[in-house]
Amino acid sequence: MARKKSTRGRCVYCSREYTRWGMTRHLQDCSERANDFSLDTKKSGEYQNIYHLLVEDTWVGDYWLHLQSSAQATLDELDFYLRVIWLECCGHMSRFLLDEVYYVRESEKEWAPGEVRAMDVQIGCVLRQGMEAVYVYDFGSPTRLKISVKYEREGTWRGKPIHLMARNLSPVHRCNACKEQAKWICVDCPWDEDEWLYCQRHFAKHEHAAERALPLVNSPRTSVCGYEGPAMPPY
Repeated sequence: MARKKSTRGRCVYCSREYTRWGMTRHLQDCSERANDFSLDTKKSGEYQNIYHLLVEDTWVGDYWLHLQSSAQATLDELDFYLRVIWLECCGHMSRFLLDEVYYVRESEKEWAPGEVRAMDVQIGCVLRQGMEAVYVYDFGSPTRLKISVKYEREGTWRGKPIHLMARNLSPVHRCNACKEQAKWICVDCPWDEDEWLYCQRHFAKHEHAAERALPLVNSPRTSVCGYEGPAMPPY
């Protein structure tokens, strides 16, 4: 079987495109990002640890984010960020699993198994370089993510607690009827035969178009539970 082609993404700093692994290496050497580091040291802000996080979907692997996080950001803020950029549809519950401990919202502790702590803990207290965490949004129709701490450095932090450094470009899917780029998903058609993907022209003629249409969006939540896409940038 031919190896699946990796999705590519764009660096926020210099706009160059790489695969997720190539982007990990690139972000360490990107001159535009280095300039950003240099500017940080000349401006007011709090000196602290800064984390490079790689977030990946664990199902198809097409979707990924490279994030930069302040050590003082909380898991609660990371949860909110992931919801905004990738996941939020109906206010579902979510949780992180780190070192066999579940981190959840205070109001949801009774639903979590095993050892449970609140999500309001700072990232710098629970994450370290080389660590991997699991995140789940929606326990009924779950979207599962893997979060890897790629690098940790010291620096001056300014602005919002989490910054986007790179994300995958939207995967291209083909219409089942004509092989043009698909724009819509029919959630009533058999997904295992790719019969649910349609371009704008063919979906308009589809028998389920009126009530069972979901847009194809750049998110691992696409086609799940009525998800129609992320909030508008900036993130």
